[in-house]
Amino acid sequence: MRALIVLLAGLAFVSNAIAAPKFVSSEEFSVAVVDKTIGSKTKKGVPFTAIVKKGGTGVFTAKGKDPQTFTWDFKGDTFCWHFPSFTECNKVEIVSKKAANFYDSASGKLNNAYVVK
Repeated sequence: MRALIVLLAGLAFVSNAIAAPKFVSSEEFSVAVVDKTIGSKTKKGVPFTAIVKKGGTGVFTAKGKDPQTFTWDFKGDTFCWHFPSFTECNKVEIVSKKAANFYDSASGKLNNAYVVK
């Protein structure tokens, strides 16, 4: 029984290590996301798109709202977008050419899953 518990604990550790996201560098982010449209939904379920433009600017458009501009930067493995009323910082995982996950840089929790167009 004890051997089974040790084995299961070891498997859980290995599966967590395998499942850990690989966060991208600024260069990888630029290739995968910059100058492309990313889309998702807010926590309240409102669809939105964002274009993260080369040079540190972008446009965020939520359904039914006027477009909002933002600035952005990427330091180390952390992407931050700065809106007039708040800043959000994320570590980014590129899942595929058409998908990216943004994780809260402080908590590590998934903030949003995006479709990349």
